[in-house]
Amino acid sequence: MDYLYGELSPLDRAELAAHLKSCPACAAQLARWGGVRERLDEWQLPDVKPPRRRFAALKWAMAAAFMIAALGAAFGFGRASATDAFRQEMRAAVQKSENDDRLLLAAMQRLDAARQAEILALRKDLETVAVNADNTFKETEQQLMQLAYSQASQPTN
Repeated sequence: MDYLYGELSPLDRAELAAHLKSCPACAAQLARWGGVRERLDEWQLPDVKPPRRRFAALKWAMAAAFMIAALGAAFGFGRASATDAFRQEMRAAVQKSENDDRLLLAAMQRLDAARQAEILALRKDLETVAVNADNTFKETEQQLMQLAYSQASQPTN
């Protein structure tokens, strides 16, 4: 095929041309291929007019219009009948939400009161520790002073 399309290198083309001169079977096959190629180059697609489909388009347009009308009617009927039930359901949900909010607020207030009580108890304990530590430091200071005075009043050897 490369030979037919002129895509062989000059050396390969010369070798194949020599072979074709000595081999009638290959030369005949190459001639057949060349003939097919020429016929394909000459062949053209015939002009075909597309069939008219006006009725098919009209049929699909009518079906689509019917479906849109049916869906619109069903949707409208469903909305009209479900409006009262939906409103009642929404009222119940809002009421439940308000009750949940009240319960949540009460629980948070109880937690806050418990936290405040714990903070006050911790503060009282901390103040007690501070007072006891201060008293212990004062007692230790007095004992150290007494020890220092008693050591100072004793004669040294």
